[in-house]
Amino acid sequence: MSNIWGSVHYDMYQYIGADASLYIYAKISVNGEYWGIYLALEAVEQSFMLRNYGTQDGELYKPDSMEMGGSSSSSSSSTPGFGDMTPPSGSGSFPGGSSGFDPENMPDNNDFSFDGNMPDMSDFSPSDMGGGGFSMRGGGSDLNYVDDDLDSYSTIWEGEITGTGNADHRRVVTALKNISEGNDLEKYLDVDNILKYMAVHTFAVNADSLSGSMAHNYYLYEYDGQLNILPWDYNLSFGGMSMGGSASATDMVNDPIDTPFSSTHFFDALLENEEYLEKYHEYLQELVDEYVKGGGFDEVYSRIRSQIDELVETDPNALYDYEEYDTAAELLHETIKLRAESIDGQLNGTIPSTDAGQRQDSSNLIDASHIDVTVMGQFNMGGFADNRKGKREESDDSSSSFEGFSFFGFGGFSGVICLISIRAIYLKADSISMEETCQA
Repeated sequence: MSNIWGSVHYDMYQYIGADASLYIYAKISVNGEYWGIYLALEAVEQSFMLRNYGTQDGELYKPDSMEMGGSSSSSSSSTPGFGDMTPPSGSGSFPGGSSGFDPENMPDNNDFSFDGNMPDMSDFSPSDMGGGGFSMRGGGSDLNYVDDDLDSYSTIWEGEITGTGNADHRRVVTALKNISEGNDLEKYLDVDNILKYMAVHTFAVNADSLSGSMAHNYYLYEYDGQLNILPWDYNLSFGGMSMGGSASATDMVNDPIDTPFSSTHFFDALLENEEYLEKYHEYLQELVDEYVKGGGFDEVYSRIRSQIDELVETDPNALYDYEEYDTAAELLHETIKLRAESIDGQLNGTIPSTDAGQRQDSSNLIDASHIDVTVMGQFNMGGFADNRKGKREESDDSSSSFEGFSFFGFGGFSGVICLISIRAIYLKADSISMEETCQA
């Protein structure tokens, strides 16, 4: 399900005109062997900056508050438990070049050479993560201004994608300080794009991010002292962080739009500014009226299902059967419609739009008690999955990067993803083939 969720969210970003990765579906083969259907996302790197901003200048970071296995090392890869290992660096170009996405130039059976000495992950277990599991750390990943000491933001610098130095870091800290004080926001923030980011991100109810307690799954872009937020990783949105279904689906569907971030104050100055708050609400209303109620979402959902259903059903590494996939997809469709209904009510004042307001009056909340979010998948602190060995272990991360793309596998639902999505990169593969199956 993470593939439908991810594609819908990125489609929302494209619809509203926000800076976000392009996406397409692809059939992946490793060493000539078919491994299944994947969502291919444009990697956020120099080519992304060139396409969106017309320049490869500027600095890019991927901060992450989570440590894997107790290690203090940081990696640009989002794959859990791999320490400093990163996928091989490629040209970083997306088909069509810097001018934008051109489906006609999508490579057919384009073999990507891979000679790296990557480990065999077939016997991997969670205990291999050097201490096991996850731990949380500070270091500025929540984007809260602390002080002027660069060392207070070490987690941001460790997540650098571009090569950065102290002068670059000083610009970021200066911006964070002024943002926290509400000073000259349009100088220190790409205000309009961040408002669009906030609108789609808030719609998604993605607790595995700055919206929850884990300050990660975003990119920080700085150019000439101005900061921007770029989206990443929506496989645990819409209740995927429920940790066994303890979270109420009604709470999730009615998640307050005016208090959407719990681990950061980075967005507070925008939410407290009447002009910016109104614009943020306008973008939310656009998503409700035009994208969901206006039929845009139904069109995208139907197109995605028509393109990938058969491929999912015949995926040789599927962790769940087609009936489970179909049930989860239909439930996702209903959840997005209910979420739009709640946002509409919050915008017109019939539903409280803050945490405090909903605690005081919950009488008009949209009832979603019949929604079982666990059907759509949930976070699980486990290992990986490999059907071929009869294993059914779980991972909360589904992505691997290669040659300007990140691949999200259809092995299961949100947070329950088959090992192939990681093995496609981290095995000692002679070649990885990606064939376009449908235009996203």
